[in-house]
Amino acid sequence: MGISIRSTSLALLLLLATPSFGQVINSPQPSKALLLAQRGQITQALELANKPPFNYEELRHLSTLILQQGSLSSDPLIQLLTLYGTNISGRTDLWTIYERGIKSPYPQIQLNTVFALGRIPERYATILLEKALMSNFYGVRLEAALCLSRSQEYGMYDKIESLMYKIPKNWLPFFPQIYANLEDPKSL
Repeated sequence: MGISIRSTSLALLLLLATPSFGQVINSPQPSKALLLAQRGQITQALELANKPPFNYEELRHLSTLILQQGSLSSDPLIQLLTLYGTNISGRTDLWTIYERGIKSPYPQIQLNTVFALGRIPERYATILLEKALMSNFYGVRLEAALCLSRSQEYGMYDKIESLMYKIPKNWLPFFPQIYANLEDPKSL
């Protein structure tokens, strides 16, 4: 029961599947595989969905369910694999996974979420990066500041300057690089 590393890896592969590998079937009703996945029986759902003829819309929904469940896991490795799967999929409708990554109690999950969000050129990614500025971990805060400075959004200088006064002095040597990315006259 539950979600495993194997299931998360298979979900990642399912997300990358393309319709050129089999016959596509569209079904208006939820399949048995989706119902099993919603109950937490991921392995059985994957076995059932991995038989031809393939319904790629169903596989996409199944992958989304697995990624959503993976983001709720307490295992940091499952959370990390879920984050990688979400990032590789390139889908912009999975923001809740990034939100959970920012709120994770593990600094490595927060940091990887910030890396992923830093490469998404959408406004909501910037909003989540601003939330990362309030992390309990200074490294995450600095990485979020670096990503925000690259975004060239208006008002980033003030947010980064505010962060500079809130962290210990031994972290100050990182700020010249962050300010160098800003195209704001105040940062010179």
